[in-house]
This record gives sequence, structure tokens and C-alpha cells, in this order.
Amino acid sequence: MGSGLRYSPLKYDLITNPHTGAKQRTLTLGKDAEGTDFIIYGDTSGSYMKWDASANSLGFAGSAEIDIAVGSVDLSTVGGINFTGAMTDAIVISGTCSDNGIEISGVCTGNAINIADTHNCVYIAPAADTTGSEYGLKISSTSTFSAVAAHKALQIEHAHTPSSAGTACPIAIVGKLTMGGDNTASNNYPGMGFGIQGQLHIATGSTFDGSTFGDTVGAMYCGVRAVCTDAGTSTYTKGKIACSFNDMQLTQNASAGANFKVYGIYNYIYNAAGNTNVDAVIAIDAHASLTAGTIEKGIQFISTAPVTVGISLESAMTTGLSFAGTYTGNAIDFSSATIAPTGSNGPCFIRAGTYASPIDYSTDTDQSGMIRMYSTTSATSTSYDRGIFACCKTTGTKGVMPIAGLAEVGAQSGAGPTDVHAGQFIVDINSATATIGASTTNWAGVAGVWAKIATKLGSVTNASSRLASIWLDMKLSGTTSGTSYMAWITPFPKVDAIFGFNSEGSTHIADHLFYFDSSCADKTPVVTTGCNVSGAGGDEAYLAVLLNATEYGIPLIAIS
Repeated sequence: MGSGLRYSPLKYDLITNPHTGAKQRTLTLGKDAEGTDFIIYGDTSGSYMKWDASANSLGFAGSAEIDIAVGSVDLSTVGGINFTGAMTDAIVISGTCSDNGIEISGVCTGNAINIADTHNCVYIAPAADTTGSEYGLKISSTSTFSAVAAHKALQIEHAHTPSSAGTACPIAIVGKLTMGGDNTASNNYPGMGFGIQGQLHIATGSTFDGSTFGDTVGAMYCGVRAVCTDAGTSTYTKGKIACSFNDMQLTQNASAGANFKVYGIYNYIYNAAGNTNVDAVIAIDAHASLTAGTIEKGIQFISTAPVTVGISLESAMTTGLSFAGTYTGNAIDFSSATIAPTGSNGPCFIRAGTYASPIDYSTDTDQSGMIRMYSTTSATSTSYDRGIFACCKTTGTKGVMPIAGLAEVGAQSGAGPTDVHAGQFIVDINSATATIGASTTNWAGVAGVWAKIATKLGSVTNASSRLASIWLDMKLSGTTSGTSYMAWITPFPKVDAIFGFNSEGSTHIADHLFYFDSSCADKTPVVTTGCNVSGAGGDEAYLAVLLNATEYGIPLIAIS
């Protein structure tokens, strides 16, 4: 060394290891706080390792790298490892690690790993996992702070600012699972594979109280959370924004009937202990802060492909659909729906069974029903509340029936029913303090059935048509052992009249009280002969009347 040097930059010492007591030789270059730069060259031109004392960093140039075959690198100082400049791979771990390839266990005041690159920031391709307990990347962290903050085990932020339209689709996180080979399910794992899995685990002894969260819903705990936010004034022209987007692209028919199913979304609710209720499999909560806009549709189903069943409820449940909100519109609306009717067994808006396969009530002995609705009102209006209102319009030759019913008695081996009614309408004034107000019209203000036909001025009915507010039609082709009536009237107590008439201001009520056409002019109850009205042996026609098992006749006197 020259005489002008204050010290030698290279120092060779023999020291004792305080842990093992063994003698070790150390090589020191420079002096504390007075470092010295040095370069170690490789055989390839431009490849070297350089220690920059002023920058306190160890740099690699060209194809120089650190190759650790056995052992590890322990960095317990502040500096850590800093890679700068152009390189093919910053850190390559290609050997077999018995523990962890990279382990960071110190306290970092900045970032444990900070990577700024234009290519793959982190590329992990581990060897084949034969135990089912290894990870390509595992982050294990704990947090015990109580400050108002969110601890993040892994945070990935990606800013996408395209310089021109039509650029690639940016994705912050991509999870891809490629399944090959034999995927036959075992007892422990029923054939499951996940591209991304998020799990919220609630440890023993944990407590939850979201009452002070500042919202009606309380605090939220979930395995996976998806959030969409915006800022400033963005322009939305056409497209879709979704917190969760499920895209299924299957080129083969994976459905195998009852053996294999394909689902866009599948929620599996598992409760081994059986001590936790699930309030909802899917819950949609419109936040109170949603004041600038509205939710057009709670659930929207759009498909250009044929759909057999839009919503299928197949489990054993107390209530299939429950509507409990306040509606300013309609709870169910079919106004924009279109069906292609093909007959009684064809498409319709609401169906319960078919004629060939009706809903089976089996041995139920109660007053069952497919549709039951109960309502009450205390309004003072003179209008009506209609439990069911149906309006059918026709502009062609096809007739319409807004309400129709069929009560059918099928074949049976034992005794049949004693009561069969195609329809039942009851007005029940069922309280001792109930009252009916004074009538302001000539209508029957209280009626079991209001049957009415109305025609507008200028309308025309054919000369062969028949108009009747009530049509009584009976066709008995079987054996009728009991009595039969077109109308059976059972007043209790006594009424003022069997039939009441009011002209509503018209000059007459009807042309005739009864009308018998030519098909029944000579058929009972019209008897053409046998009535002696004059008492002189006459033989006039009469209407047969049975009064307490005694035959009587109402004489028919021709009016010339």
C-alpha cells in the first residue's frame, strides 16, 4: 500500500464465533462510515457485481446474478435488496425449497416488496404439489390494532389510462385453474375446483356487534367483497358496470341430466353443527344514501338463448316467494310479457298443473286452495276494492271469459262428495254492530253476485243472438236419483220477494215475464191441455207447479 493511505481498505481478521466458539476468518473492505467501492467481473463482457458505497447498494450488471443452491439469504438491516436497471429476471428461484422460497419476517416501515416493472411483476411456477398442502404464493399476516383502518394481507392496485380507444381489457387480479387428468371426487372433496377462493373464518370466542356501524344494516363480514367506485365527472355512453361479472364459456355440452349440472352462480350453504340460521342466500340491500338515482330492477334476467324456467324453487320451504315491501307500482307485473298461447295446456302467465296432471292435494281434509287472498279496508270512499279483477277484450270473432272455473268429479270406488260447486260467492255481514249505509241508487247495494250486460249507444247485436245477464245451463246425461233444479233458492228468513224488479226510469221492464221458444212450447212445465179455468169443462194449457207434493197448474190464457 502507498504511504499516503491512512488505512488499508482491505482487512483480513481471525475472529471467534460467539455462538459456536469456532474460529472464523473475515474479510473487511473499507471502514465503518468510510466505505469503498469495488467491482467483481465475470467472464462475460459487461457482466459484473458492483458495491456502491455512497449509495449503500449492491448492483448487478449484464448477466450477473446471485445463484443460491443451498442455504438462504438473511437480510436483517434496513437496506434490504434493491434491483434497478434492465434485467431479464430480478429474482429466480428454481430449486426445491424445503421451507419457503422467500420469507420476509421483519418489520418494514415501507414496502416489504416493491416492484415497478412493465412485464410480469411476480411470476411463480412452483413444482407439482403432491401433498395438497402447498401454495404457489402464501401470505400469512395478523393484525391486533383497534384503530379505524383496514388491514390488507394483499393489496393490488392497477391504474389503467389508455392513450387511445380500443386497448386491451385491464384486469387487476386473474385466477385461472386448469383442470386435467382424473377429477373423480373423493369423500372429503366432492369434485371441487376454484379459480379464486375467498374465505372468512370466525375464530372461537369472537364477538360481533355492528350496532354502532352508523347504518341500519350493521357491520358487514364476508368472504369476498367486490366494490365499484367512481370519481369526478365520467362519461357513460353504452356498456355495463358490475361489481361481479360471471362469464361462462363452455364449448362442450357438460350437462348430463340429473348427474351433472352447469350453473352460472352456485351458492352452497353448509352448516355442520346445525345451530345457525341463514337469513338469505342472496340479499340485495339498497343503501339509504342512494338518493341521486333509483334501482330499476332488483333482479334482471336477460338471455338471447331459449330459457326453459326463469326461476325454479325446488326445495321444501315454508313460503316460495314473499313480498313484504311497500309498492307504489305492482308487486308482480306481466304488462311487457309476451306469450304464444297454444290451448289450455299451452303457455300462460301463471300455471299450476294441467288438465291431465293437476295439482294433487292427496288426503288433505281442510279447506285448501291454490290461491287465497285476504284484504281489509277502512276507507270512506264510495268506490270498490276488488280482490280479483280480470278484463278480457276482443276485437275479433273469438269470445272471451274473464273468469272461468270447472269442478269435475272423477271416477272413484267409494262414496263421492256431497257438495260440488263450480263457484261460490258470499256476502257476510258478520258483526252485530255492522251496518249497511243508505242506498243512493236503484241498484241492489248488497248482492252475492252482480251479473250485468251493458251495450253502448250505436252498438249492434245480431238478430239471432241471445243476451242474458245469467245463463243457467244444465246437461244431465247420467242417472239422477235425486231431484234437479235449474235454480235452487233457500231464503232465510223470509224475504220480501223471490224476484224484485226496478225499471231504472225505463218505460217498461220486459216484454214477457217468461219466454218459451218453439223447442219447449209443448214440453213440461208447459202442459197444452187439462186446465178447466172456466169451470165449464174447458181444456186450456197451463204451467205445471208442484206445491208440497201436490200438482197445480197456472192457467195460460191466450192474449189475442
